[in-house]
Amino acid sequence: TCCVQCLEDKKLAARFGTAGPYRQLYAELYERQGGRCGVCLKSMSRPLLDHNHETMEVRGLLCSNCNVGLGQFKDNADLLMKAHKYITENAGIGIMVKKRKG
Repeated sequence: TCCVQCLEDKKLAARFGTAGPYRQLYAELYERQGGRCGVCLKSMSRPLLDHNHETMEVRGLLCSNCNVGLGQFKDNADLLMKAHKYITENAGIGIMVKKRKG
């Protein structure tokens, strides 16, 4: 048997993993964001806590793909803007690659 707080904590642990003291923060952010990633707005099954790596300030929750993407660009807004410009202004050079099966 568990008290109400323990039951609630077990529910949060099942949803957000073993985030310890951050479980409640995950739950609040998840609710605030409507269960959607802060970048792509897709529904998240295992959200990740995104934060500024210099100041350690929490920004919100992201799906794994968006979290990895921001990490690859080192959270550099200028570099992300350059990447955006590159993909929107470069239609291609006319060479096609084969699609992978599967």
